[in-house]
Amino acid sequence: MTEDFPNTPPELLAEIEAAVMPLGGWTTLERCFEMADAIMETKPLLVVELGVYEGRSLVTQALAMRASGHGGLVVGIDPWSHHDAVEGENEANRAFWGKVDLEAAHRLTMNAIWSRALQGVCVVIRSASQFAAPLFSTIDMLFIDGNHAEVPCMRDVETWVPKVASDGYIFADDADWPSTQKAYSRLKEMVDVVRVGDDIYEGALRKGHYLICRKK
Repeated sequence: MTEDFPNTPPELLAEIEAAVMPLGGWTTLERCFEMADAIMETKPLLVVELGVYEGRSLVTQALAMRASGHGGLVVGIDPWSHHDAVEGENEANRAFWGKVDLEAAHRLTMNAIWSRALQGVCVVIRSASQFAAPLFSTIDMLFIDGNHAEVPCMRDVETWVPKVASDGYIFADDADWPSTQKAYSRLKEMVDVVRVGDDIYEGALRKGHYLICRKK
């Protein structure tokens, strides 16, 4: 497996696996490794993640940032709010998020950061992404994984992708959802798509599930 992630030491891959697999979420271990490898390759100074949930991908990126030793920062932005989670969503998704304990998800995220002493490389902003956006002018890497309804997803693309520096990585989640198609069509106009990724979650193959891009 290590040959698939040439910039990432095997011991870091093992550390990531131990840290993130107990956390809830839908980011597969392979995708965590891809994000870590991108950080080890490009050594971004500022990484922003939109949509954190229990911190699986955020902790991954923070561990990679610390291991790289170049002084960068990972910022996770998530309101952990039912109001924001269901904005524009269909009834099924509104019902799903209505049952999720988002306060517990926030606590798990913070505990995962603190228990691994990642505070020096990882900051969490508890806010809807559009309200946090004015705090940032230029960023080096972006993970879009917030509300996937059409309007919020488009807002994240239009608001945040222009902030990414030239040649910076952009990861976009759930590219196979009908509700993300309009936003990700716009994304593809702004970036070069490096990979359209498939993954297997709970035994089910999801084709075209995510995008890995580089900013033009």
